[in-house]
Amino acid sequence: MATPVGKKPASSTSAVPASSVSDRTASRVEKKATGVASLTADGVDPLSEPGLIVRSVRGGTAIGDATEPMESGNVSSSFPLDDLGRIETTGRWAQGFRLDSGSLRLMWMNARRFEASDGTPGFELFFQLHGAAFDTYRARIEERGATSGHKFEFFASTPATDAEPGKTFARRTNETWGPASNATRLSADGWTVDFVAGDPEALKGGVRIQVRGDDATATQNLKDVIKSLGLQSLFAPPAPNALEKFKLLRLLWQVAPHAAESLRGRNVEQIKLTQIHALLEEKGIDPGGDRVKGLRFQEVYPGYFTVVDPLFSETLRASGARYLYSTSDSARRVLQQLSGGQKSSLLSSTLGS
Repeated sequence: MATPVGKKPASSTSAVPASSVSDRTASRVEKKATGVASLTADGVDPLSEPGLIVRSVRGGTAIGDATEPMESGNVSSSFPLDDLGRIETTGRWAQGFRLDSGSLRLMWMNARRFEASDGTPGFELFFQLHGAAFDTYRARIEERGATSGHKFEFFASTPATDAEPGKTFARRTNETWGPASNATRLSADGWTVDFVAGDPEALKGGVRIQVRGDDATATQNLKDVIKSLGLQSLFAPPAPNALEKFKLLRLLWQVAPHAAESLRGRNVEQIKLTQIHALLEEKGIDPGGDRVKGLRFQEVYPGYFTVVDPLFSETLRASGARYLYSTSDSARRVLQQLSGGQKSSLLSSTLGS
């Protein structure tokens, strides 16, 4: 999947020539080309300025704004805590959520339906904690009696072909795989929480919540998990100020990775906008200029979003870039990336690898 330089989700390979997106200052990428519809400026928009075209393995949909839930789509800023039945899943893709104002890494969470190998239905939620939230929730899980040394397993599954529209589930088999036994686990009747406190780095801070039962039962089980561990704030819609900081930090990572690294792991609420503005100005970027105004949230893979800098492709092209791509075409390759990590295009170039 061709994508702007940065963190990339696993995907099929699809390279897009940078030359195909030059000289588009006045034009918009059509919905037909990207599968993404236009939205309001404070939501998560499709790429509508010059930039590398993002092509997905399925037709994507635009993301709802920061305050209202989506009636359809693959990413929303409102989590249906009172009814998990409202979670929309298609094919093998989870639904993504843009939530929280500081504890969730990348403000990202996803949720998918599953059917266990014994036929039990349920939902699986995944997110990663960072900053102070890492130690806070680690302590809470351990205080509730969690045990260590469990394997963070990935479940082999196939998308159900007999599910209702928008309610596709992953039908699991007995086959599993995963990295070393590094998860802390807390279980109760109807739910299980796995937390990764150490290596591999790609999974550090990862939390997987599995709630079992039909929609109503699973909804109640999730409420029990949230109450037990005090997770309420993680499911709150993001504050506008936090969204603005997120976009600026993403831009800072592109233009001044060392400066951005110094802020890594900090709670977004503790970072001042003026601090980010000053770092951007050191790199010649006007915090109130067109480049910053053009930053937008975009779904770049089903259920996964990031901040896109449409003008960055001009910089890449001037530096000689013609194709950017990511390949994850086998379970072995995905496990390799999770075990050893996957460098961004920028870092790979910097290291000469």
